[in-house]
Amino acid sequence: MSAALPSELQRWVTAQLGGLAEVTDVSWPRTTSRVWRLTRSGGVTAYVKIAPGDRHYEREVYAYRHAAVALGPGRAPRLLASEPQLHAVMTSALPGAPVKGLALSAVEERAAHRAAGGVLRRLHELAPRSAEARTQADAAVRRTVARSKVYLARATHLVTYSQRDLVYRSWQLLLALAPQLPVAFRHGDFRPRNWQWNRVSQRLALFDFESCGIGVAAADFVWLAAGSWAEDPGLRRACLLGYGRDFTDAEVRALPALIALAAVEDLQWAARNSDPRGVAYAHRILARMEAECH
Repeated sequence: MSAALPSELQRWVTAQLGGLAEVTDVSWPRTTSRVWRLTRSGGVTAYVKIAPGDRHYEREVYAYRHAAVALGPGRAPRLLASEPQLHAVMTSALPGAPVKGLALSAVEERAAHRAAGGVLRRLHELAPRSAEARTQADAAVRRTVARSKVYLARATHLVTYSQRDLVYRSWQLLLALAPQLPVAFRHGDFRPRNWQWNRVSQRLALFDFESCGIGVAAADFVWLAAGSWAEDPGLRRACLLGYGRDFTDAEVRALPALIALAAVEDLQWAARNSDPRGVAYAHRILARMEAECH
């Protein structure tokens, strides 16, 4: 759909690119997503995004200036311009389309997951092997648990006693396992909607780095393990083949706990935003984690 840019953003974009032939709103259907595809009369395309806050903007710009460059050509968009006052980030367009929404054959979907695993491994290995990185990763786990306590308080009326107990046990388990979990420079929202797949070259790129940073590697697999991997274990095998290693014993134990906490976060968000499909999906994930953890 076409949509005009906010006036201040329009002036900034025009200063960067000149006249535009077309502006298309390509935001995800959530209030914090504000992304537009920009096309100039010569056919050159770029994307502009307004990050939802200072920290998101800083992460995105850092990732495009450093991490995305380190991934190599074609594995992430290039940063074209940024404007801190507007929280605006402009990036290049890459060939292909987001994997979410593409009608892929089973073979091609596995190829995309394998390629995604390979790019993610490159990203994860950008984390320094230092005591400071270990400290940052452990702190990230503690923040995840702390946020989960807030989310559970908002969703207490939506979960059963046994599901609450699952979440309590998940907090304890994650805090105990944190020092054993491999450290990584995380993408932060690693899932098919943020994968750009070029069907011609069979190359995959990552975008949307607003949640990136030092953390535990297992946390980047939560959305996949909660969704597509549960439906098709072949996708899990393909992704980990590209990633180059299987999960450690500590990661195997931590992943269901991370999924349970993510489900509670989704549940409270869906309930607050009157999204019954989201509520039902989060309930299904919690029920599955409850069964797996018994």
